[in-house]
Amino acid sequence: MGGIPPGYIPPPSVVNCLNWSIAVMPTNVPIASATCTNFIVPWLGECAKTATDQEFTTFLSVWISATLPLLRANGMNAEADKLDSLKTCKQYGDPITAPCFPSEALVTMADGTPRPLSALHAGDAIVAASADGTLTTDTVSLLSLADADVPSTTFVVLTTASGRSLTLTPTHHVPVGAACCADLKQAKDIAVGETVYEAVSSSAAVSATQVKEIGTATKPGLHSPVLSHGTMPIVNGVATSFDELHNVRLASYGLPLLEATGLTAIFRDAFLGAHRKYMA
Repeated sequence: MGGIPPGYIPPPSVVNCLNWSIAVMPTNVPIASATCTNFIVPWLGECAKTATDQEFTTFLSVWISATLPLLRANGMNAEADKLDSLKTCKQYGDPITAPCFPSEALVTMADGTPRPLSALHAGDAIVAASADGTLTTDTVSLLSLADADVPSTTFVVLTTASGRSLTLTPTHHVPVGAACCADLKQAKDIAVGETVYEAVSSSAAVSATQVKEIGTATKPGLHSPVLSHGTMPIVNGVATSFDELHNVRLASYGLPLLEATGLTAIFRDAFLGAHRKYMA
């Protein structure tokens, strides 16, 4: 599997990938369900440990483009389509690992109107869940990620018994368990039948529901609203968490102080990376 077109000279950091044996390809992950995290990075990323994101992604795009005709010639069209969607995987800072939602995901503003994450701004107030599951509103922080230019990412889709569909990256956290909102799981670890929590307009607190179906979808954009007081953003009607619980609790103490002193952007660029795209 794989091929490199004549004349392409890969950077030294990925030259070993050209000789990387098919014997080490992840055998427990069918190509049809492959993602950056479970397939590309463990396989090709392992032979390019010193590559930069740009070097790896450039190589990957060339490698996949040369591989697609081989798959299609063998009637593996579905596998070829899936592999084609993974051309933007990165060796480090892999976008699929970022806890995000697609651009089209909806939040509810403080006035009750829906708004896609692509139109959300720092300083906006949205509906969220408190630590005990009570519905409240919280302010979107300058730490919130927003990259509408990402062309495609493979997301997990959790469909609840009530018909809501939450589309999010595999490592995004979601409150689960007997009560909201102390126990969190990453989306990739949630099973059918698991209890999650949704916002019902007539209630002052989130309500329990069960995950009825789990699938995947490829959509554009990567957005993650970080809330200033450590509450849980309600996205597509379901309670979510922008990080692990201890980091959310730290944010509830630290973010108000940063914002009160006007140091949020400085902290963000110094410690989280100025190269990332954030909500303005």
